[in-house]
Amino acid sequence: MMKKFATILVLLTILLKVSDGEGRVVCYFPSWAIYIPDNGKFQAKNIDPNICTHVIYSYIGLNPNGAVLILDDWEHTLLEEVAHLMGLKDVNPDLKVLACMGGWNENSAIYSQVSAHPEKRSTMVQSVLTYLQKYGYDGFALDWEFPGQRGGDSDKDSSNFVTLLKELKTALNAEGLTLSAGVSATPESMNISYPDVKAISDNLDQINILSFDDGYSAGISNVDGDIKRWLDGGADPRKLNIGGSTYGRSFNASEATGTLGYNKICQFDSDWKYVWDDKLQVPNKIKDDQKIVYEDAKSLGIKADVAIEYNLGGVAVWSVSTDDFLGLCGDSYPLITSLYNHLN
Repeated sequence: MMKKFATILVLLTILLKVSDGEGRVVCYFPSWAIYIPDNGKFQAKNIDPNICTHVIYSYIGLNPNGAVLILDDWEHTLLEEVAHLMGLKDVNPDLKVLACMGGWNENSAIYSQVSAHPEKRSTMVQSVLTYLQKYGYDGFALDWEFPGQRGGDSDKDSSNFVTLLKELKTALNAEGLTLSAGVSATPESMNISYPDVKAISDNLDQINILSFDDGYSAGISNVDGDIKRWLDGGADPRKLNIGGSTYGRSFNASEATGTLGYNKICQFDSDWKYVWDDKLQVPNKIKDDQKIVYEDAKSLGIKADVAIEYNLGGVAVWSVSTDDFLGLCGDSYPLITSLYNHLN
């Protein structure tokens, strides 16, 4: 009887741990948002630290010798944006702030070269650690997009990536710092960049799946497929954060024409028709031959439900700067607030 009771207690403890309000809302903060004109200008002081559990400052870069490269010294140092970012932890001491290295514009060539050489990897690890401790970050996010592609070594990058993660995690965890990475989940990218999913999962504390533009294929949501590919490969579900967006893509009758933040889209109201797409599970706004496909509180709520269904860690959002942070269409931060409330 006592053994049965102990088993029940263990199961209850597991269930409570899964549902104790620890769902992550990871908010990417693109540093260049300060240059957006008018109502789009976004600074660290605009972040609401009570609806993001993690804020990821994007981006810093990498020198060929392995040292950290400050990509925009004026924004980083003279404007003291990083210092203002750290000040958010005075408002919410539970907030975690991470520095992100990489991004689409960085390509793969330097990351491929550094990861292939033990001395350069060592320089990178020490430089990252020094940078994090100097400014007071809680961790590091590596967004190498993507190993083996875009100028990388298709034969060696995937294994070197795992080695680099292992060395970073060992050094960072020893100082109480976390390590995350932004990864793709398309079959093509996974085959080249992440063939050993379990090894990647073992050497990361968090994994942000960059499923921001997924569509619909073969009757199954690509977001659902993205998660399954990582889980089937052996990833720890609690480390996974599914990707969500606060922007949309615009189209005319013949082509895609660009991207728009939700803070702009929400203002297209009176002469635009709102249409919910049951197949893609996202809203559209349509006017004449123009269409905007985007995310709103409803579609992000569906992603949050998927995260809960698969017992994932939470949702990673690109980006905090394109939600309606000024409340131009109603309450401020309607999308990220909805995500936070849904997950917690």
